[in-house]
Amino acid sequence: MAEETSRKREYREAQSAFDRLRVDEKAIFLVEATLSTVARGIEEVGSALADELETLFQQEHDPSHAHEAEQGSSDAEATDSEPDTTDDADSSESETTEEDDARA
Repeated sequence: MAEETSRKREYREAQSAFDRLRVDEKAIFLVEATLSTVARGIEEVGSALADELETLFQQEHDPSHAHEAEQGSSDAEATDSEPDTTDDADSSESETTEEDDARA
């Protein structure tokens, strides 16, 4: 509870200090604070991306994970190689219709 009171006091002090600034100083402060926040966010995203890439590369070089990746790839290929009869039926109907239109 003492920590909450301390944070509230710090917030009020920061707010009071901000209120005492001139308008141009407030604008500069807000721009700096915004850019600082964006920069921290970019750093965090970059760090998370680097961690994910590192994990991906480790899996690529780890033989126990390579088998899992190959299995996933085989499953995807099997799905892609299955014939899609609905597209063939639709395209043959449209060809027939175009031929009929040309004859008419």
